[in-house]
Amino acid sequence: MGGLWRRRAARQMVYGLIPLLAIGAAMVVVLIIHLGHVAAPVNAATQTTRATVVASQLGADHHEIDLSWTDNRSARHTSRLRFPGSGKVTAGTTVDLHYNPDDVTQVFVNGDAASTRVRDLTTDVGVVFLVTLAALVATAVRTGRRRLAERRPATDRRMSVSHSRRGLTTRTWLTETDAGQTWWQPVYWDPALDTLDPDRPYPVHGAANPRAPRVVEIDGTPIWPAGRRRTRAPRGELTRADGPRDEPRRVSLRRHLVGDLPPVFAAPLLGLLWAYFDNAGSNGFWASTVVLAGVLFWLPSVYASDPVGPE
Repeated sequence: MGGLWRRRAARQMVYGLIPLLAIGAAMVVVLIIHLGHVAAPVNAATQTTRATVVASQLGADHHEIDLSWTDNRSARHTSRLRFPGSGKVTAGTTVDLHYNPDDVTQVFVNGDAASTRVRDLTTDVGVVFLVTLAALVATAVRTGRRRLAERRPATDRRMSVSHSRRGLTTRTWLTETDAGQTWWQPVYWDPALDTLDPDRPYPVHGAANPRAPRVVEIDGTPIWPAGRRRTRAPRGELTRADGPRDEPRRVSLRRHLVGDLPPVFAAPLLGLLWAYFDNAGSNGFWASTVVLAGVLFWLPSVYASDPVGPE
């Protein structure tokens, strides 16, 4: 059945993954550089002492606290630190305070604005890295399982093609009746599907287990599954093909991928929600929007969008 790159499904997944990998790698680099700048003053605060709360609920938004402390030269200082979301703190409460011995104006306490920013940036680096890695692993595993299924023995089956649309989601399905039970198999779209004759048997490679991927071979073209077989028809608008077309529809992969762009327009809204709940500000909004755009472009490619849909 030829090499891997000849499979339209494999190319679709790879091209859908590349933008996310590029975005993820770039964002990790940018975040690490920014983290280095933000964390430098905190890391320079190598001396530790006990500080006493003098007053709380200060500043315009009542999120600042005055702390009294003594450095290693027995000099007394009063420093004001910002604590996001802090309320009233009882005067006389003691906390560990970290300061720079070469610049006593640089002081930090766990939970203050500076240390919180360092923690959030560290978390952001981890999240972006894990999302990118998860997409890469998921794509590789899906590709590998389908290649292995191609090498399994084949049994001949009759089936038909259906197209479904639900909202912005369009998918292609192969239906097969076995022992009175109709099975629905989501698949990656390929022009070869337009040539499928429901009255003719085709080789199906793979195990009979509904959880295992099964690859249908249409005149030498492997059709990869995009998910598990199911006994329930897909929701939404559904159209079944009556038989093979005289001329298969030729939809270029480029046009197919352009058709996967609409979900990306939801990225700014999701980025706004992320920035709001994470209290990340404008920089967090733009960063999360870019990463989410990559994810939303990747998902239709890995879960098999249909460029033609119901007619």
